[in-house]
Amino acid sequence: MERAINKKLIYLIILVTSILSVNVIPRLFPDVYRIIVFGIWFIGFLFVKLRQKRTVNPKNLKEKIIYLSLIVIAYYIIYFALGIMIGFANNPYPTDIVSMIINIVLVIGARICQEYLRVRLVNRKNRKLDYVVITIIFATLDLSIVSAIKSVSDVTNFIEYITGTFITAITRSCILTYLAKVGGSQLCLTFAISYYIVEFISPVLPKLDWFVSCAKD
Repeated sequence: MERAINKKLIYLIILVTSILSVNVIPRLFPDVYRIIVFGIWFIGFLFVKLRQKRTVNPKNLKEKIIYLSLIVIAYYIIYFALGIMIGFANNPYPTDIVSMIINIVLVIGARICQEYLRVRLVNRKNRKLDYVVITIIFATLDLSIVSAIKSVSDVTNFIEYITGTFITAITRSCILTYLAKVGGSQLCLTFAISYYIVEFISPVLPKLDWFVSCAKD
């Protein structure tokens, strides 16, 4: 009973932290929110890391990482090939060296901490329902409550939000939860880092409409 209560409390803390990180802190502290968000998740990472017992790497981990890396490379080949056909747009993120380093350290660093926490939760003794809950909780890291509310006012915007943002976030979270289960932190972080880092280092990105973006993700 105590373990179940503890688990629910952990889920609640991470869910609240996710919502604050995406929907509240950026609005209250628009200039320094990335530092604050990184700091919050890094504290959680340290807390779990210091309490972690030594774990054994999953079987065939190197082969799994190689296969996953090849899939990610193929994904980006197709992604930028679509850009050649449809067109490119300037990266909305600054791509000078200093800005890239800051984004990689803070944004990708926060993502690493988040995925490490996911791995620790996934590799506990869980019921099937726990995996669903974990997947939904971490999907909120890619969801904006404000955008969801605004989308309700228009049918087209609502469909775009559901298909282009909500389903994409859930799907991506499902993949990361699965990778965390079968490959631990190494496999999960390989996918997470390679997926998110390109948007910070590429000067241009394919100019995809919402439908193509949804299919791409």
